[in-house]
Amino acid sequence: MQIHFSYGDNGLNIELPDSTTIISPVAAQPITDVPNALQKALASPIDSDPLIDLIDKEDHVTIVFSDITRPVPNDMLAPALLDIIQKKGVPRDRITLLIGSGLHREMTREELGKMFGPDIVRNYRIVTHDARDADGVTFLKRYPGQSRGGIYLNKHYMESSVKIVTGFVEPHMFAGYSGGGKGILPGIAAAHNIMHNHSATNMIRDGATYGVANGNPLFDEMRSVAIA
Repeated sequence: MQIHFSYGDNGLNIELPDSTTIISPVAAQPITDVPNALQKALASPIDSDPLIDLIDKEDHVTIVFSDITRPVPNDMLAPALLDIIQKKGVPRDRITLLIGSGLHREMTREELGKMFGPDIVRNYRIVTHDARDADGVTFLKRYPGQSRGGIYLNKHYMESSVKIVTGFVEPHMFAGYSGGGKGILPGIAAAHNIMHNHSATNMIRDGATYGVANGNPLFDEMRSVAIA
């Protein structure tokens, strides 16, 4: 049988044995007006005040975005967020769009244009996190029970008075789920922190598998760093 996967820009067709069991997701009704749905969600978030009430015109705002390896609709998320930030009078020179690349390669300007649209690339400061740049990260906290070593996050993020992390949620093979705290660790963490979290020792521990959020050593550490 031939199966079509959502892969890359155009998908991927592969041949599988006829005896293969195919597990497909339940189809959901798509949102017909995404910009309006985003505005409503930002105006009435879960367990939080509206974003517009959390920002002041004197703030320095950093928004973390997943890089091109994740199919997040950043071309819709970014304009919705920037519209709210600008309504509060925050000047563009105090707004940073931070690409949470983890240990991935730096995105090209062409890829950034495809992800955000040319207007945003042209008019806003976009910084790609470099996990290997010791001068680009700032100390957050020590590892539990250790007097030396620690967790370091991107300097732009740490120095901002308003921190916004975007992403999407899907099962992850060993981290439980993508999204949430994973946008911070590994997204904008130092290389040694990423290697510690994604170590073989953690991956073979109980709970390090799809869909496990509590008792998953990787997810637990990601969450603890994100809320620190």
